[in-house]
Amino acid sequence: MMTKHEIIEMIESSRSDKKILQLKSMFPVVPKWDQFINHLDYHFNTTPEGPQEESDEWHTIHNGTVAKTGYYFHVRDATSSDKFTFFPECRDVVEFFNEVYSEKTNGGATFLNIVGNGMMVPTHVDDVDSVFWQCQGSTIWEVFLNKEDQGRGIEPIQKVLVEPGDVIVVPRGVFHGLNPHVSRAAIAFRYREGGQ
Repeated sequence: MMTKHEIIEMIESSRSDKKILQLKSMFPVVPKWDQFINHLDYHFNTTPEGPQEESDEWHTIHNGTVAKTGYYFHVRDATSSDKFTFFPECRDVVEFFNEVYSEKTNGGATFLNIVGNGMMVPTHVDDVDSVFWQCQGSTIWEVFLNKEDQGRGIEPIQKVLVEPGDVIVVPRGVFHGLNPHVSRAAIAFRYREGGQ
């Protein structure tokens, strides 16, 4: 496995190039589908209902823990408080990237597409570095120079197929979209400061 310093250099290079970093088969022991379904089911059935947030793209279910967009389910609290109840396989991933970033992640979230619908998640930019660990299925990620390029039919500057065991790092400020073209499950971790 690559060292912390090698990964930091690669993240900074990706940040400079305005691209995402793909680390093939970095953590090949991945959670199974039933773990993701159990996590979704647990939060859906045990999280107290609270205020519901609605927008054109986002429907929050159960107090902000479970959300459904037109593109995927998003379930927070995948590894909160250093507990790995649903995803014990996450421990190595979290510990490795916490060391890379010299900070603790926010607890992670799962992204699920039960059925691949071929809908492209619109190009957007995040204000944090995001680490995505592909666990089931595959996802096509695309990187653009700006938010409008995807809608104008301009080809992406980078296109990456991410498969189980792969990790990608999306540096903050990189315009990206993705296509969950098949059923897929991934776990994402957010880091505020970027590689040091």
